[in-house]
Amino acid sequence: MPETTSLIQLAEQVAQQPASDDLNRLTEQIRQLINEDFNALVSLLYRQDVSEHKLRALLAGQPEADSAVLITGLLVERMAQKIKSRQAFSRRDSSIPDDEKW
Repeated sequence: MPETTSLIQLAEQVAQQPASDDLNRLTEQIRQLINEDFNALVSLLYRQDVSEHKLRALLAGQPEADSAVLITGLLVERMAQKIKSRQAFSRRDSSIPDDEKW
């Protein structure tokens, strides 16, 4: 069973540089959580702030689709949002003198 920490790191990696091998590996790990430890999957999605409403709507709207693929897509999308947000808010304004910075 995949560890959630390594799964999160893999999701971040896929969000930054989508490579089919990494995406496939992430999807397989999500599938494994669905089958073997659903509570760990729910906890992971909650901690990563994946929208429950969006997930339910996506799964209900595509009942024949592979749920692991759908969940992986939402997780990667959320990780990409978090990375973009971190980048936007981590920029330091170099025009502020050091003695006036907090």
